[in-house]
Amino acid sequence: MATAAEPTRCLLLYGAHLYPAKLKTVLGDAQPLSSSTAYTPDAFLAFSLPGIPFLEPCYATALVRSYNDFGSWEGKEKDGRGGEEYRRWVWERCCPGMEYTGEMPPALEGIIYELRPSDFHAVVARACESIPTLPTDLVTVSCTRYTDGDPAKTTGDVEASMLVVKGQAHEAGLHPSLSYLALIVRGAHLNTLSRTYLAHLTLLRPFDPTPSPKPLLASLIRLLLLPSFLFFHLPARILGLHGWGRVGSWLTGRSVGFLRALEGRVKGWTGSGYANEGRVKGTAGM
Repeated sequence: MATAAEPTRCLLLYGAHLYPAKLKTVLGDAQPLSSSTAYTPDAFLAFSLPGIPFLEPCYATALVRSYNDFGSWEGKEKDGRGGEEYRRWVWERCCPGMEYTGEMPPALEGIIYELRPSDFHAVVARACESIPTLPTDLVTVSCTRYTDGDPAKTTGDVEASMLVVKGQAHEAGLHPSLSYLALIVRGAHLNTLSRTYLAHLTLLRPFDPTPSPKPLLASLIRLLLLPSFLFFHLPARILGLHGWGRVGSWLTGRSVGFLRALEGRVKGWTGSGYANEGRVKGTAGM
């Protein structure tokens, strides 16, 4: 453990960052002084950031109470964050494809790392590289640590920082791709998050790209993004040129606006590039 003269900071990693390959990249050569599974009742895992239509429809972030959970519910809800309109608003951004139950989704869970200041800033910088086109902010939340995948076996509370996207309108009804959702589920499973949290993740409905002509649009978009992958992302990955990779990510981010406009024009013919058509599924006893 760190000495009394050496201050430390705690960082909560969650969502896609817990997938082993991503986690290894984010931690890099940092040497955490301790780590623990934890949950924070102040935040929820949300799939509310629009991505690339037909390919990667949305990305995960966190909705944090009183920080970035402001929306249309405010004008309708007289009971504040304890009311029906707020619960529904959160549900529509955190539970893609699931029928609304009248309850809140489970609290966000992740891994808390205790880090020296230099390691803390390095890890945060690497974590931000995975979402370089979106402004991020560090938010302090209260977390409860637990062991053995059981939130009832608590080991104390701690304040930790977590990365969230700021200045972004959180959209409802977006569906993550199957591969992206599987990455989050696998990360949660391998890091022994709670069974309740895992059950919730496995009930989420991914984007279905099969109804024709969605596969055709997906193939065309892949072709449009191929030059950026070949000239920027691939060399950056092979040669370790992180700055070069960020240029490619910036270009990809700039192209998202064009792709969103394209999706809006063809939506009547192809269906949505961000969400599934049809009824939501049940909650399987949740």
